[in-house]
Amino acid sequence: MGGVVGIGEAHGVLEAKEWDELWSAAERHRVPVALNAVFPSREMISEFAGGFQDDVVGSLVTNFHAYRTTSPFLILRLYLLGVFDRYPNLRLILSQSGHSIPSLLPRILAFDTSLSPNVKPNRSFLDVWQHNFYVTTADILDLQSMSMLLEQIPLDRVLFAGNYPWEERGVEVMRELRESGAVTREEWERIACGNAEWLFGLRVHDGGKVIAKW
Repeated sequence: MGGVVGIGEAHGVLEAKEWDELWSAAERHRVPVALNAVFPSREMISEFAGGFQDDVVGSLVTNFHAYRTTSPFLILRLYLLGVFDRYPNLRLILSQSGHSIPSLLPRILAFDTSLSPNVKPNRSFLDVWQHNFYVTTADILDLQSMSMLLEQIPLDRVLFAGNYPWEERGVEVMRELRESGAVTREEWERIACGNAEWLFGLRVHDGGKVIAKW
């Protein structure tokens, strides 16, 4: 079905050659690998502390530490090191904060264009973004953010996901998307469950009856 790699402060760990064995196995067996932020270390929590009360620090860490550990830097470094040239069919899932990349995509593409031929990977970043990555809706909290995401990555690369144990507005946003008319019913169902069914080899439908209800 797939695997999960926890991402912390040490981004460089995924760039080591030893990880090629994982990327190779994932590509060979056609299983996706999700990149998911792990709970921060004591050192990182201490950076948030800074004289704040414990309840404020806890809220900061819970809500925002993932944005630091899933920044575009990790993805760009994997790209620049040729991981996607060596494993063109590798499928990576951005479990959290993946929607921050669409807002930066024009800047990333400009950066990619500016690279000299001796350091530029064989494939363009846009090609990699559209064919090797999937993004969950775990941190999509409003319809505007959802619309931006759908404009910057193929619809079949978007996976509905809750942010368990903090549900937030995931289900509400999906309902708003369905009622907005921005996507067709078929496209909405692909985001809600169809894309995940295909990617993970799961079935959310049983004999034409939807198991997961909205």
